[in-house]
Amino acid sequence: MLVKGDINVNQSLYLSGAIVFGSIRATNCKLENCVVLGTVVANEKLTVSMSTIAGYAAADVAFEGNCAMIYAIGESSSRPSFVPHEGMDGQVTPPDIRFYPSFRHVAGLVNIAGNSSVRYPDQSKLDFDSDWVSVQASPNAAIDESEEIRFTKWVLSLGGRIGDLRKLQAAVEAMTAMLKCGFEFEHYHPLIRQSQLNGVVSRLTPEEGWILSEVCR
Repeated sequence: MLVKGDINVNQSLYLSGAIVFGSIRATNCKLENCVVLGTVVANEKLTVSMSTIAGYAAADVAFEGNCAMIYAIGESSSRPSFVPHEGMDGQVTPPDIRFYPSFRHVAGLVNIAGNSSVRYPDQSKLDFDSDWVSVQASPNAAIDESEEIRFTKWVLSLGGRIGDLRKLQAAVEAMTAMLKCGFEFEHYHPLIRQSQLNGVVSRLTPEEGWILSEVCR
C-alpha cells in the first residue's frame, strides 16, 4: 500500500506493509514492515518493527529487529528500547538500527542486515549506547508537552560519527528533493512537470525513483 500525504488520527494506529509518502501522527503507533518518508509522532507509544522512518517524536519508543533511520532525527521522553523481532514463522531477528544515507549506495530503503550478502558500511550501524543520548531539552508542542517545564529527553545524535560527509550530504539532499517534488508535483505547470520529475529521479536510487514516480502519476 502506497499512501501519499500525512496520516493524522486521534487514536491508536497499526500499519503493516505500507509506504507512507508523508508524516504520521497518532496516540499510539505501531509500524511493521513499513517505510515512512516523514516524521512519526506518537503522544504515547511508538513501535518501529522491521521498518524505516525518517524521524520520530514520542513519549516512549521501541525498535524491533532490523530498522533504519533516513534523517536520524528522534526524541523520546524515556530511553528507547531495542528488542528482537519474532516473525510469523518463528524466526527471531536481533535489533539492528542503521542510518540510511550511510548504506544507500549498497542497499535499499529496508534494512536487511544479517539476511543478505550485501556488506553494510560499519559507520551505518547506530549504536544503542552512544548514538542515543540524554539531554535537557525544550518541550515539543507536537506531543503536547507543557512549555513551562524543561525535559530530560533521549535524542538521536550523530555528532561524533565518522563518515564521508559529502556522500551523506548528497544523500540527504536527494531525499529532500524527492519529498519536495512529490508534494509539489501537482502544483507544477503541466509543461514542466515531467522535466522536474526526471531531474529529481536522476539523483535517486532505482527504488527511490520508483516510489517518486508512483506518487507523481
